[in-house]
Parts: sequence; structure tokens; C-alpha cells
Amino acid sequence: MRRPGHPAAPAAYRALLADYLRLLGPDHIETLGVRTDLRRWRGEGTSS
Repeated sequence: MRRPGHPAAPAAYRALLADYLRLLGPDHIETLGVRTDLRRWRGEGTSS
């Protein structure tokens, strides 16, 4: 199930994730949080 909201939100999360990966690295807590948020927007859940 997709979250209600602005249709551009998933693209914004992808752009934010790219910046966090570049600046903070893949294991930083903030990067992991953005990954989780993007998965939720995609309806993929949070495991894996």
C-alpha cells in the first residue's frame, strides 16, 4: 500500500538518499532512516 501524499515525494527521497550516501556513508543512522522512509513510500516494508 502506498502512502498518501505528494506524488513527487519518492523522487525527493531518492535524491535525499543519494546525498546522504555521498556525505554520511551507507551505515550512518540518518542514511538508514532515509532508506527506511523510501521503502515505506514504495510499500516495501522495512525488513532486509
